[in-house]
Amino acid sequence: MVRFQILWKELIYGIKKTSKNSQIKTAEKKAKESKYNIKLITTGPCIELWFLLHFKYTTKSYNSNDDVIKDLKEYINDYKKSSDNIYELLEDKLDFAIKNAKKLEKHNLEDGKKTHTVEFSPSSEVYKIFDDLNKKDN
Repeated sequence: MVRFQILWKELIYGIKKTSKNSQIKTAEKKAKESKYNIKLITTGPCIELWFLLHFKYTTKSYNSNDDVIKDLKEYINDYKKSSDNIYELLEDKLDFAIKNAKKLEKHNLEDGKKTHTVEFSPSSEVYKIFDDLNKKDN
């Protein structure tokens, strides 16, 4: 599980990689029961898919996180989970990633997959943070 939160004004985002439906349901329940306005977003199979979407659109079915990282390394050769320059590497490609994530979500929905499930993969809802930030700024 990716455990980090982004706090901006009154919005808190809990980002969860999709590995088990029961974990997703537990996270959804905790978000609903919280006294804060928490929006659960998922990315699956791992956060690196969101990074990869900055470089290309893919509907590839990944068997493991390592498979996603292998594809990501085609664009970021020296990528490591602990990379502290990831923002700088991706920043100018954000619009492309958002477009790809939305397109991927549409593809999964048209395939009859249900959101916030393991089967809704590959997918990344990280783009929703940026959509909400843009709404707040307007």
